[in-house]
Amino acid sequence: MTSGREGKPLRSIELRSLLYDEVIALRKQKLSYNRIIAEIQAKHGIKLSKSHISNWLTGTHLPTGSARIIDLSPSSELAYLIGVKMGDASQSLNKKYSHKIKLMAMDKDFVEEFSRCLSIVLRRSVPPVRWIVYRQLWYTEASSVFLRHFLMQSLKLLRTTIEDSNKCSSAFLRGFFDSEASMSGRSLVISNTDFDLLLYVRHLLWQKFRIETTGPHLQKEAGGTVMIKGSRYKVNKNQYRARVRTLSLRAFRKEVGFTLARKAVPLEEATEK
Repeated sequence: MTSGREGKPLRSIELRSLLYDEVIALRKQKLSYNRIIAEIQAKHGIKLSKSHISNWLTGTHLPTGSARIIDLSPSSELAYLIGVKMGDASQSLNKKYSHKIKLMAMDKDFVEEFSRCLSIVLRRSVPPVRWIVYRQLWYTEASSVFLRHFLMQSLKLLRTTIEDSNKCSSAFLRGFFDSEASMSGRSLVISNTDFDLLLYVRHLLWQKFRIETTGPHLQKEAGGTVMIKGSRYKVNKNQYRARVRTLSLRAFRKEVGFTLARKAVPLEEATEK
């Protein structure tokens, strides 16, 4: 396959995606554009231009080009996937260039909702939700180079989808709170290592729904350990927390809410007191 304008072979989506991932990784190592170009050329024999790299790093263009295999226009399902991606969901690219979007969690209803949203966005059957015995967790996944690279964009670029409507904003927040929130008594807290992300979540809650929060405050400094779902993990980054004010719990329940019964039931009890 060649491009009509230059007569040069077009790189496959898989190869462009591989190069894109490596460019992002090299830039995170603080390499200059010239170093990135040299590294890619030495490894793959392909010379990228500075403008090409700049467009990828700024999100102006994605390696998928102009192809529109799936509908990535703003929707509540897509916004929910973004919210979960900011928390529990993960992504990967294996040696066969299979682009995975995955979620593993202890709540089946949470994983089922993530799976349902994947099916709507990808226009396919609902991906199966499986119980992983040795992990004691529920799991689902789907493959899509287009969706994976869309979700890899910066929050600045994803805000267009998140803030498209109150419905999208609510779905994004629900996905994020499904992932990152804990509910105890009348205390609704979210924790994350990304301070700016928590600031944005706090801003969105207030601007869209007049839900008041406190924080973010430093919860745990990097270098210590934390207990998550019965296992102890080393804290590699500072952890921050924000809290929904008690007087805003009813507004949160009405405008955002939880997918998970494990969190939705305590919220309902707290708002009925």
